[in-house]
Amino acid sequence: MPNAGFTTDPRMLEALIELVQEQNPSAYPDRQRCAMVADTKQAMDLCGITAVAERTGVELCPFEHAEFDMYKIDRPISFNEFPVPRPVLEADCYIGLPKMKVHVHTTFTGAMKLQFGNLPNYDWMVRAIATTSIRRSSI
Repeated sequence: MPNAGFTTDPRMLEALIELVQEQNPSAYPDRQRCAMVADTKQAMDLCGITAVAERTGVELCPFEHAEFDMYKIDRPISFNEFPVPRPVLEADCYIGLPKMKVHVHTTFTGAMKLQFGNLPNYDWMVRAIATTSIRRSSI
């Protein structure tokens, strides 16, 4: 539920869609994935996102059915490459709508965790962290 602190508030999403629609884009799909490893479409239905899509004419695109491409970063950081959903790479514009909430590890998350919904699953991140740790310990 939007007030529980996990999902995008449908009122915020609808307001953003209305602002985007004023620019007359050719398309403006709502692309996301449930970060709780659940069925995204079902989560959209429960949280009111599907109702917003129906009212505004937005196409829903759950990411669990999207293909991902690896994106490489040349700087030495924790993740030198990470998966990006192909619909994000192909979009002319990508707008992230962060959830205003707190988190157990910080006072305020802002957009810090926003991109977790773009990852294919948490297994990828666990493997990437393990690989990074092994590389750092062998230096």
